[in-house]
Formats: sequence, C-alpha cells, structure tokens
Amino acid sequence: MNASLEKWGFVYTPEIVLPSGELIIGPPVRNKIPSQGIEHLAGLILGTSALIGNWYISLVEQNYMPSDASVAADLPAIECQAYTAAQRLLWEPASSGGVIDNINDRAEFEINADKRIYGAFLVAAAAKGSGTGPLFSIARFQTPHDVTAGSTMRLRVATVLVSN
Repeated sequence: MNASLEKWGFVYTPEIVLPSGELIIGPPVRNKIPSQGIEHLAGLILGTSALIGNWYISLVEQNYMPSDASVAADLPAIECQAYTAAQRLLWEPASSGGVIDNINDRAEFEINADKRIYGAFLVAAAAKGSGTGPLFSIARFQTPHDVTAGSTMRLRVATVLVSN
C-alpha cells in the first residue's frame, strides 16, 4: 500500500533566466512527500485534516537530503531567503485532465544575492523562514544550480492524478 504512495508525487522543473536573458532549463525532478505530507493527505481523505487554502513554494540553499522524516521545522535552517518577495511564493496551480500544475503561473524568484540552490518545497506557511504548517513536498535537484544576483529562478511544480 505505501509503495503506491511512493510513486505519486510532484515534479519540479527549474528554469533560470540570467541577467543577460539566457535561459537555462534544469531537468525535472521527482519530489519526496515526507510522512508529514502523507499524513495531511490521508487526513483530507478521511475528513480529519483541516483544508489548507494556499500552498507556498520556496527554495533550498543548503545541501539537504529530503527524507520521510523531513518536517516544516527543518525549513528555517535550509531555506533560501535571498529573493525579493516579502514571503514565500504562492503556488497557483490549475487542473485539467488530472494534471495539476502551475505551468501558466510559475513561481518566479527574483534572486538578490549569489546562491547555490539545491532544491525546493511546498509548505502551508507563507512566511519566509517559518517552520510551521505541514511540509507537503520537498525536492532535491539532480545537481545544484548556481544562481547569480539579478537572475530569476522559475519553478513549475506539477502532479498527475491517474487511475491504474
């Protein structure tokens, strides 16, 4: 039963627009839905978890390996805050044919300091550096991305709901 949950998840596709306008597209990576996210999802299905109206995306700047035990309380130590937005970016997906993604409104981080970005995550709390709210998804990029100040890092975050 748990094996089927391991197959479902989110795919993160990073893009970097350098100050010169050059576009670098990173390979898509599958996420880790930690136990905290799985428990929240199970609670939604059972009607025991509170509905969360907004999910937020942010970046990981530490060499962190996501695991089943990853929780929102881990985020303050690993989160990149070197982008111009005052809070984490709202994940604004649309749904069509079982695909839920933000392709039409990708999260765009305007980077204001040189950073090495190792991954990204979806969490319920909007405040940068917050360790509260369920951590729903966390992904580690195949290789870290060195992002220079003045660049924009865009993230597409998608999932597909299909019947076997």
